[in-house]
Amino acid sequence: MCCLQGETKLPYLRKSTDLLLALLTNDDEISRNFRDNIRAFNMLFAFTSLGGKVNRCIPNGRGPSMFQIQGANYHLMGSLKPLDGDYPKFGQLYIVDTENEVDNRATIMR
Repeated sequence: MCCLQGETKLPYLRKSTDLLLALLTNDDEISRNFRDNIRAFNMLFAFTSLGGKVNRCIPNGRGPSMFQIQGANYHLMGSLKPLDGDYPKFGQLYIVDTENEVDNRATIMR
């Protein structure tokens, strides 16, 4: 057991908005599309990435997927502009040329 042997109490999460709840639970085409592409939607709003030394010795078995990071964690931010020949990512999708970046974000979703 962690967290002071169960003594630590975390606050309840706020209730999701009605729109988000509908996207996660309804069976219409828009909701299914949202769930099918949820990782891409999440990535569109990621301005940094997480880095660290990942311990890959954790046995795979039943239960939720997990990974363990050892030592210091890092939040990595890219440059304001992509390197020549690279696709824009993270904050670059929002900062440089607004009209062009809208096209780049749309390309990710295709």
